[in-house]
Amino acid sequence: MHIIIVGEDLSYFAHIHPTLETSGSRFTINHTFPKSGKYKIWVDFKPKDGIQTIVAFKLNVTGNPVHNSKPLVNDKQYTKNTDGKYQVSLTIPKEIRANEDVDVTPSYPMPLKTRSQI
Repeated sequence: MHIIIVGEDLSYFAHIHPTLETSGSRFTINHTFPKSGKYKIWVDFKPKDGIQTIVAFKLNVTGNPVHNSKPLVNDKQYTKNTDGKYQVSLTIPKEIRANEDVDVTPSYPMPLKTRSQI
């Protein structure tokens, strides 16, 4: 089982493996949301002898600090520096079409200092 939590503007992400309670009847997590705002939670599970299932929920978290949402922009850049520490690239075809397989290749994040020393 997996719980995925994502902030509305994609600025926050958590991938959590819930713990099965000793009673064996339910899974639980303890999670602290870093800021108030809108989040989406996906519960990903596969019942014994069942099929993989994903269920989504929306949450509105209140309190402080308040998250100042950033607009999502498709800047069509496929190489990004994250926090000045890592460079991540995505290799994709010129055109991506619905209902067709596509190869998307992410780079392995390597620290920028290491990259410049190579």
